[in-house]
Amino acid sequence: MLEFKHSAWLVLILLLVITGCSLHYDTGKELESEGRYEEASIEYHRAFVDDPDDLEIQEALQRVHRKVAEENLVRYREYLEKKQYHKAFSRLQSILRQNPEIGEAQEELKHWTRILLTGKIEFEFKTIGMNLRLAEKMELQVHLNSPSGELLRGEVSYENGIFSVEDLLYKTPREKLSEYTLNTIGLELHRRDSRGFTKEQFERFIYFRTLIPGSVEGRLNGIIESVKKVADQRSNLLQKPESELKDWFPPRLVRYQMLLDENQIRILSSEKRREFAPEVLYLNSTSGRAFIDFGVLELKRDENRKKWSIRRKTMVRNSDDYFTELSRNLALSRYFQYEQAYRYVN
Repeated sequence: MLEFKHSAWLVLILLLVITGCSLHYDTGKELESEGRYEEASIEYHRAFVDDPDDLEIQEALQRVHRKVAEENLVRYREYLEKKQYHKAFSRLQSILRQNPEIGEAQEELKHWTRILLTGKIEFEFKTIGMNLRLAEKMELQVHLNSPSGELLRGEVSYENGIFSVEDLLYKTPREKLSEYTLNTIGLELHRRDSRGFTKEQFERFIYFRTLIPGSVEGRLNGIIESVKKVADQRSNLLQKPESELKDWFPPRLVRYQMLLDENQIRILSSEKRREFAPEVLYLNSTSGRAFIDFGVLELKRDENRKKWSIRRKTMVRNSDDYFTELSRNLALSRYFQYEQAYRYVN
């Protein structure tokens, strides 16, 4: 009797699995006949998960994927026309997953550059706490100027001071990649008022504003070299201790020019400082990726002047470099190979 009940349960479970698979497949067919290809692909995928060996389900899934890819190609062009680049690139990635044989999508991918911008901010958080009222939430942020005119925002980790921001550029020459700059370092505060509403406030420590070079002259080396690891290049950034910079209180308006000299990016300004600019631009043209390193920036508050200063930390020894800690983030590892490295200098 027990054996009979056990067999009956197995039959019932098998029937439920088959029925569920059939239901998803039938629903997918109905949606496909109505031209609702994205929804049909979801149902076909569920049927495929239940029965991955069914050839009919496999063919249906591939068929609607091709249809969805065609629809996404239309939307991709629309987003490009509107200059909604993040949405456009997301659609392009979907197209290549759904139907990698679409030649137009493969060619379009060559026009995109994916950029990682990172750096480290060093300062004493106790100093901040003494000068600001208690807040519900505090988030240290960097704001970066992009060559596209967009203001990028990134959170600075309280644990290690590292920030990382990703960006996208379309049909952008390598020379334009050199124009990322630091806009602001500050603290976003969330406070609750007497009525219970949360009010946001941004307290700026360093504010360079939207920086645009007065002129950009020269060209960067465009010869594609063999692929190298960023980690192997970092020792080239070490300097002598006597090159240590003094604390800098940036003026209200910073003007600068850029001279692109093969493998160097010269920053020319009356202040003879470049804390607003990155330290190194690593470019991998083959993979369409760039890694832009802002280095280690030290912030200090002068209580007499009631102002914050900024200073680029000189790397004297390997332990001064934050890259070792950054590279532990495996999600970012795809950026850590390069073909050319362009150093920013005064």
